[in-house]
Amino acid sequence: MRLLLILLGLALPAVGGAQPLSISASVAVAWINPLGVPDYRGENPPSVGMVSHPTLVVLWRGQPGWALTAPGGRVGFGGRFDGGPDGDELHSIVVEHGGIRLELQYDLQGGSAAVNGMPVPLPDGHDVILLDRVDREPVVAGTLRVGGQVLEPIETFLGRSPEVREYVRCGTPLPEDVFAGEAEPELAERFRDFMQAMLDERCRLLAGG
Repeated sequence: MRLLLILLGLALPAVGGAQPLSISASVAVAWINPLGVPDYRGENPPSVGMVSHPTLVVLWRGQPGWALTAPGGRVGFGGRFDGGPDGDELHSIVVEHGGIRLELQYDLQGGSAAVNGMPVPLPDGHDVILLDRVDREPVVAGTLRVGGQVLEPIETFLGRSPEVREYVRCGTPLPEDVFAGEAEPELAERFRDFMQAMLDERCRLLAGG
């Protein structure tokens, strides 16, 4: 059952970026669209989803396969909106990976962000945060300014940045044993192959294919 839920989660596009989804073996993406975004549905869409602007995009990077499995068998994602003091719009995304909990907060009016309460400066309109080692000792690897159109696939947005394309590590495959112990060996291998094909397609979109 857990493999089926993972499969459905990877195959379906995100709506508004509330749930981070894998775009490569090592990287999951999430984004906050403070102004909202239309629902995006298609027939077996390879894209993770659509992004509108302004936005804040977060790339969560760990060891290959980290977003599909976790110590203790738990990977949780969630998002919420809170009205802050003085009418501030505070948006947040929470990631739980085993015993690790990450919370990103974004203040739209102030143009500032924080990870687990630690400020992350966003100079000159930077709209991408790079988080590394999220499955071990998370660190902020940097921020970038990409910019974009009013509404576009998240892969198109990210693909405009050479730094993002390098950070995503599309050439890194999922481990052969990523689902070992989750199902019978033959079924686990089939799931792994399906997931890899989906990630390859998303990487192709990222490269402008």
